[in-house]
Amino acid sequence: MFKIKTRVRPKDPVPTPSKSTGKGQSKRRSVRAHKAILMAAADVASERGFQAATIEQIAARAGTGKQTIYRWWGTKPRLYLEVYEHLVRAERLHADTGRAVRDLTEILASLFEIYRTTPAAAILAGLIAQSQSDDVLAAALRERLIEGRSAILATPIRRGQARGEIDACADVGAMVDMIVSGVWYRLLVRGGDLDRHYAVRLISAAAGLAPEDGAQM
Repeated sequence: MFKIKTRVRPKDPVPTPSKSTGKGQSKRRSVRAHKAILMAAADVASERGFQAATIEQIAARAGTGKQTIYRWWGTKPRLYLEVYEHLVRAERLHADTGRAVRDLTEILASLFEIYRTTPAAAILAGLIAQSQSDDVLAAALRERLIEGRSAILATPIRRGQARGEIDACADVGAMVDMIVSGVWYRLLVRGGDLDRHYAVRLISAAAGLAPEDGAQM
């Protein structure tokens, strides 16, 4: 093998990698690995279910070490909480049609579409079940999925109150709780389709309107 030697002139010093460049490359690798792990976890949950999914399976699918997953998330439920947030992005749950009930219905319809096309619903069911024996996870669910996302529903309700569509004296927090609990109850206990028809019925009940009125809005 021939070695090519190059002569470097004194006025052209050999460039050396800067610390900032090294940190930038490391950050890019971390971002790629982070995304790969989230996608792998979603795929494994879709194929095997939340309960059967393991960190080893996820690491193998992502092409990374399981130590990386434990270092970044600590436990499988904490990983899957972020997977859920990644699948059910808050910015996808938005509507502003000029009518509160229609906005809320569109938001739920978008959520239900995500549930139909991704493992998000199964992941949420698994997280809620796991949280019954994991106080740290239960607190994270309250902070990030309930309190942290309450504005998604509360904002259109308040807009409706301002326009006189919804009783101005109605308890916004209670209405949000009714909607969220209605979704979770059907998902976890009763079963049945989570579709636009159910969204109309649920929103109409929470807003204190007749179902047929809500369906027309």
